Amino acid sequence: MSDMQLLDYSQDDCYLIKMTGEVRANTCPQVDRLLERICATPHLKNFIVDVTAATLLDSTALGTLARGAMVWRGIHSKPPTLISTHPDVTQLCLVMGLDQVFELVEAPVTRFLDPKGLRPVCVGGSTVLDPHLILEAHRTLISICPKNAEIFRDLIKILESESSNSSSAPEILFSQKSPNKPH
Repeated sequence: MSDMQLLDYSQDDCYLIKMTGEVRANTCPQVDRLLERICATPHLKNFIVDVTAATLLDSTALGTLARGAMVWRGIHSKPPTLISTHPDVTQLCLVMGLDQVFELVEAPVTRFLDPKGLRPVCVGGSTVLDPHLILEAHRTLISICPKNAEIFRDLIKILESESSNSSSAPEILFSQKSPNKPH
């Protein structure tokens, strides 16, 4: 297993997130916080997510990215860009419906900007999973691609059951800003 590394870079009005390694549910709280910060930065006009060095993106990571993309699109009226140069990752993004909320590009990031100043935001993830974040990520995947409902039906039921039994739930970022459907 290769630890996830989250790097960021900004140039003028463009913000880049580069994900490397395995991006799993336990790393999504960091991703969620970074997406919230990006969406709240008023001068940004372009937002790029580069997954060319990611070796794994689980469904929670895809749903968290999709939710951030929906918030960005609601603010800026245009989708952020998702860069993937690996056919398997690109196909997964298409199957999960991320093309509904991102502009998918299969070209290296250097085509857009020269990210020599990439700086680490975080390495690795938490040992604690956030069931509410996982639930919202999967609900987002269902909202952008209804066929995902069948895939995640059992997981959603379990997480909803756990959620209704838990009174001290962690806060979900984007919970008030995230629309139910992509624009």
